[in-house]
Formats: sequence, structure tokens, C-alpha cells
Amino acid sequence: MDFSPIDGDENSADKEDVPEYAAGGKKVVCGHCGSTGFTFGTAKLNTTMMTFLDLDWLNRSASLLIFTNCGKIQWFLKNPERIE
Repeated sequence: MDFSPIDGDENSADKEDVPEYAAGGKKVVCGHCGSTGFTFGTAKLNTTMMTFLDLDWLNRSASLLIFTNCGKIQWFLKNPERIE
């Protein structure tokens, strides 16, 4: 699985600069630690057949929100909206 961070910095000392996101019209909150700050990234959803045919680049991608407080990863097929 390939992972590409897009924005945010999980090592940021200033937590006020860490972006928040909403998905399905609701603010995303970590079920583990209650945090709302994330690093955003994407990952390919590889399948065996596409890998066998050397067509991994055709696989879909998912959006990832990585909680900056505890490191938990939340996966989304639709891009979550960044809250300004």
C-alpha cells in the first residue's frame, strides 16, 4: 500500500495549525482519544488482479485522516472536507 501525506504535520508543536475535517456533514472526531486534528493523506486500494496485471495505477484511492494526537488512521472513500 502506498501512502502519500498531503498537508498538516503530525510533529507540529503548534496544535492550532493542525487542520480539522468533516465527512458526511459531521465533524470528524477520533473515537479513541477525542482529538479533531489530523494529517491528511491518500493511499491506493490495491487489488491482487490489478497487481498481477501490473496495473496498480488503475486502482482507486482512499483518503486518510491520521489523528495527530494518537496516530489512529481513519479511511474514507469520499474526500472529507477541510474545516477552515
